[in-house]
Amino acid sequence: MFFFVFRVSGFLFRRKDATQVTILKTKNMNNIAQRKIWIGVLLTLSAILGVWHYLFRLPFIPVHPLEALSVNAPLSITSPKWQFASIRTDSAADEFTRQLWAAFPTVLEDMRHIDKFLLSNGFPQYPLPVTWTLQNPARKSPDVLAIINLHSTGFKLDRLLHKSSAAKASYRGHTIFTVRTGANSRLTLAAYRNLLLIAPEPIMVEEAIGQLSRRYANVFRDGDFRKIYRKGNKKADFTLLLHTEFLGDEMAGWLNNQAIADAALLKDRITWARFDLQPSGEGYAISGALAPRHESVLPAGFAEASPLPASLLNVLPGNTAVFSRVSMLHFPSFSRQYGNERLLKQIAPWVGTETAMVVTEPVKGRVGAHRFLVLSCRDSALSRQLLGELLETGGQLNSYEYQTFTIRQLLDEHLLDAWCNGRSGCLRNPWVLALDDYVIFAADRAALEVWIDLYLVGNTLARKEDFLQLHQHNLQPAAAHWYLNGFHLLPLARAYAKTEQLADLAPSLGQIEVALQPASGLITLKGIWKPGAARQSTDDGAIAWKSLLDADAVTAPSVIKLSDSYAIAVQDTSRQLYLFSADGALLWKRTLDGPLRSPVYAVTPPDAATPLLLFNTPNSIYLTDLRGEPANNFPIHLQSPASNGLLPVDFDNNSNYNFFLSCANGNLYGYDLTGRPLEGWNPLMGIGVLSHDMLHLQTANKDFLAALNELGELHVLRKDAGYRFSPIKWGGTFLSPPACQNLPDTAKLPVYNRFVAVTTTGNAQVVNLEGQQFSLSLAPPKAQNVHFAFGDVTGDARFDYVSLYDTTMAVYAYTGNKLEKKLQQGIGWAPDGVFICNMPGESHAAIGLWSASRRRIHLLHADGSPYPGFPLGGATPFSVVDLFGNQQRILVVANGDSVYAYRL
Repeated sequence: MFFFVFRVSGFLFRRKDATQVTILKTKNMNNIAQRKIWIGVLLTLSAILGVWHYLFRLPFIPVHPLEALSVNAPLSITSPKWQFASIRTDSAADEFTRQLWAAFPTVLEDMRHIDKFLLSNGFPQYPLPVTWTLQNPARKSPDVLAIINLHSTGFKLDRLLHKSSAAKASYRGHTIFTVRTGANSRLTLAAYRNLLLIAPEPIMVEEAIGQLSRRYANVFRDGDFRKIYRKGNKKADFTLLLHTEFLGDEMAGWLNNQAIADAALLKDRITWARFDLQPSGEGYAISGALAPRHESVLPAGFAEASPLPASLLNVLPGNTAVFSRVSMLHFPSFSRQYGNERLLKQIAPWVGTETAMVVTEPVKGRVGAHRFLVLSCRDSALSRQLLGELLETGGQLNSYEYQTFTIRQLLDEHLLDAWCNGRSGCLRNPWVLALDDYVIFAADRAALEVWIDLYLVGNTLARKEDFLQLHQHNLQPAAAHWYLNGFHLLPLARAYAKTEQLADLAPSLGQIEVALQPASGLITLKGIWKPGAARQSTDDGAIAWKSLLDADAVTAPSVIKLSDSYAIAVQDTSRQLYLFSADGALLWKRTLDGPLRSPVYAVTPPDAATPLLLFNTPNSIYLTDLRGEPANNFPIHLQSPASNGLLPVDFDNNSNYNFFLSCANGNLYGYDLTGRPLEGWNPLMGIGVLSHDMLHLQTANKDFLAALNELGELHVLRKDAGYRFSPIKWGGTFLSPPACQNLPDTAKLPVYNRFVAVTTTGNAQVVNLEGQQFSLSLAPPKAQNVHFAFGDVTGDARFDYVSLYDTTMAVYAYTGNKLEKKLQQGIGWAPDGVFICNMPGESHAAIGLWSASRRRIHLLHADGSPYPGFPLGGATPFSVVDLFGNQQRILVVANGDSVYAYRL
């Protein structure tokens, strides 16, 4: 019984438990179904709200500041903690910031206008997230808009307006306020949720509101923008956003048409760029991303990450302005896809992993002339063989030896189009050079010779201290490296910029080096930027530019001061006269009827708008305009050959020039700039033949014209052709031209004004303006072929005597009233001559020496020590001037068939 009751009880209890379990399961199923329904409802509601927010915008949700950014704005700068005080004064700013504001003064003016208004109306002075956007719809100075994120500040627009009467207007349902801040100035403000929009021009605020109202059209709908934005550093101090599609409009007010056309190439390769800047040591750490328009910008399939090799830096010259290096995984595959058949068959088999596009300092204002392609060579023998075949089958235009290197020119306009950035034939008919483990293709012969010159003296990036200091921060392997040197971009900036202030911004850019890596359709970048002067003292003697002649130079270059610039004139052995601009560009060349006897002088008559060029050959006197075209009644053809160079004189400082020269018949002739002979000088007979140019000295309203003839007779004349004093018969032979000292009356030392000449035996003959004379010995008794120069090299206004005999140089200067030998030293070689070289920025001159046979020039201090960077290559006397007007001394000299401009 008990057992039965137990079994029945157990059965009943089990039935009860089973029923309860069934009920619970039913409830759980109902709950799950309800949950699914609620989840479905919530998902549907979320989707509806998401779509609504995507298309229209939900209320009470903060707006991202970049949603106000116009899609037409090419340039924007954002900062999560903008300090408005940073634009109130530039007295403590770095050099780059000062140059930046000088280049874009209207931008700074608008930013300060906005800041002044905010400051005077109680705006928060702690750092806030701010975006500055620049737009240029009128193609004038850019319009500025400030987008300020007031989220979490509690600040309202009404507080800015309580002190000012504002005109109200409505745009797309939002109120816009215009406040007069001065007689001719105003600001337009509007609030959009958490954003404060403020700009001097109403159109900027209206466009921002329109952009915020059109949810479907803001920049976040641009796929390329979204990608670069996601890759950015949200905590960077500054972020620069660049939209290349509209960059041309932005730059129209700053750059000329050629510059805009060149910049348009960027639009064809990049859509958006983001640069995040974070202060780091002396510069800024750079990170960010580029959105390429097509894969060939940095082909991920053909590029591999590797360090920038030291061997490449040993080849790249010190005047590199920009280089872009790519580590190539498989060059034949790249050639097959982006190149042509000749590149694949005769270049690809010997190319290694390194390729680099290089632009050296484009001093002639043309990037194309200074563009190079550098390819590493993994098989030198094979490269020589295939390049030989390429030159043989394609055609060799030229071949010559330069500094022990063989340079050849290839007849092929499209071999290297794969590197031409969309411009077919940018390296047409290239010059080819094998250098170490690399082969260099150059667009211009002179630029390639400069590369060799710098390489031979060790002026390469591997030895540039400023570059190495930058590069040590950027040693990570990468598919590509990109480098920019602002100092070497200055000539290009001068050619492209519409204002001098904008051009002057280039050097203060300093240096930038970034490593680039393709990743998920983007190009990420990481690097370093060091603003400020990129040039160091190791650049002394660096070549600023080099221009080629058709034959060897036969004269020293004449550096001609024009109204606002310089020009350089030089003649070659084929009697061609060349005129170059200050940056080495050839302006014109003309064949003369003989060799130059005089320098090329610039004279500006009172009725002339621009200077004229005056010079003579043995047969003619020329007066031309700056285009080389004859002026007035010139040329004047001489009946007797000129024996010296003409001397132009402006007696009354009114630009009514007269000029004088000697002819082989022993007569002197004088003319004015109309070509009419001067009274008393038509001709002046009995003077004798002059082998040196005449001298002019003016003091106490008196003019002295000195002529030293071949017999050693000195004739000192008035401007009316009368004698100041009787001729002086010194006798002897004079290798060096006579000199004079012409202290101004205000110097209180006119008593020292004198004429000086030195014979080949070192006997110095001196005569003052009263005809009183004395002599000095400037060389040992048996010295021969003594050369002489006269000028202030020690800092004494009474001038110093420099003599040169054999391989010895001596300097004589006054101590009190006594002339003493200050220096006598052997220089180890025999120069062709010595001269006084004026040095811009220094209180006294330097001593110049040259040798045509050795092709060497020296520049010495009075104590015999050389200036930094010397000796340099050169075969003529030279000039040192501030050629570019930037307080940079430039030495101009001829050397063979080239004209060089060296930096000092």
